[in-house]
Amino acid sequence: MCRNKLYYVIRPGDTLHRIAQNFDTTTASIIEENPRINPNNLTVGTTIGICPGDNYGMQGIVSSVNTGGGWRGPSVCLNKVSYTVRQGDSLHRIAQNFDTTVSDILAYNPRINPNNLSVGTVIEICPGGSYNLGNIIGSVITGNGGRNNNTSSCRNKQFYTVRTGDTLYRIARYFDTTVPEILAENPRLNPRNLTAGTTIGICPGNGYNNPNTGGSLVGGAVTCRNRMSYTVRQGDTLHRIAQYFGTTVPDIIAVNPRLNPRNLSVGTTITICPGDGYNIQNPGNAPVIYDNNRAELTDEMRHAWMQQAYWTRLLLVSVAGNLNDQEEAAKRLMQSPYNIMDIFDNYYNKLVTVAIERLLTEFLEAGAEYIAAVNDGRTADAENIRRKWYITASLTAKAFAALNPNYSEQTLQNMLNRLIDLTAEEIRLRIAGDYTGEIEAFNRVERQATEIADYFTEGIVRQFPQRFR
Repeated sequence: MCRNKLYYVIRPGDTLHRIAQNFDTTTASIIEENPRINPNNLTVGTTIGICPGDNYGMQGIVSSVNTGGGWRGPSVCLNKVSYTVRQGDSLHRIAQNFDTTVSDILAYNPRINPNNLSVGTVIEICPGGSYNLGNIIGSVITGNGGRNNNTSSCRNKQFYTVRTGDTLYRIARYFDTTVPEILAENPRLNPRNLTAGTTIGICPGNGYNNPNTGGSLVGGAVTCRNRMSYTVRQGDTLHRIAQYFGTTVPDIIAVNPRLNPRNLSVGTTITICPGDGYNIQNPGNAPVIYDNNRAELTDEMRHAWMQQAYWTRLLLVSVAGNLNDQEEAAKRLMQSPYNIMDIFDNYYNKLVTVAIERLLTEFLEAGAEYIAAVNDGRTADAENIRRKWYITASLTAKAFAALNPNYSEQTLQNMLNRLIDLTAEEIRLRIAGDYTGEIEAFNRVERQATEIADYFTEGIVRQFPQRFR
């Protein structure tokens, strides 16, 4: 008997063998759980039940294991990036750069033609574990840097000698160009391993003679026209300090190479090269320090989760009553994931919070689809949508558990599943016309949303006790 049954939606290119491999089970077991499926003709979009093996587990918070066929399991990617196709690109080169496969890129972009990539097309990519997002900002490294043929149209090419501490991002910024353009001029350059003393060719941008930041790169070193010192205070983060001084976190780290950005010590003096937006006439003002208060965080978190409960109900009322504000209610409901993750942005990496925001959006979209299916009497569709709803809850719980060691994946999954069950009961009663019962059901939804909010608050306070004095 399966104690931890999961549900999976079949995608283009899937085979039972690959699905079984990913979930550490066998094709026979999958067929036993789904006697009506045709193993020789899987239908894309079909939801199947799977009893995973003991060794099943997603890798971290990124989409599940990559099998030999280039297939990824459940369609969730918490570090998804967008890339604009450039002249000379091919899916093979793009896949190589992002440490993924052509099959995976096609899975996330089913409408693109792999044999005829259109320049300017924006595609979504889920990078592999070896891809280092920090080394290449903004674009892919194609075989020739994204330029057609291997010719350069640079009229004022300059040469620069790499020095210790240089990064392509800083060099590109100073010369008003981009990392891909530098790589286009230097196809043999390894962006992940810049060697001091290497001479590279650079085609500067139009703004090269007038750098738009307070600092400039001279021979690889950062020089400042108005260098300042700042003493780290309680509650500071590099992001807030950078915002205040009109600079960036990478620039602060560049002039303070020994600084640990994840563990700022109060009282540490750091050097800062302010940007043009900094008011140098008032240098004594400290950055805005947020003196976090647990009660305030509790209120914010509860408000955000209660808003999603309220707007789910308002959408339900609108759909059940066939009102004219259904579209507006749905749009407002879909603002809830942003409002929730906006709170988490104060504590975690934006890349991760944006990815979880997508999962929360899918979670609420499933709820909205379920309302429509139940209201229309599409029982079979409603059952499939509810299964998808549970799957999204599972993935969301896994993502949050990877974010904070105080979050239990199983506890979160149980809480989200109960929220689904209570919401489904509320939907059933409303559409059945049992308004008294529906109000009581909504009260239970409110309590569950509050419980979830308080659980998230407690986890943040435990993980960052120094920010809650």
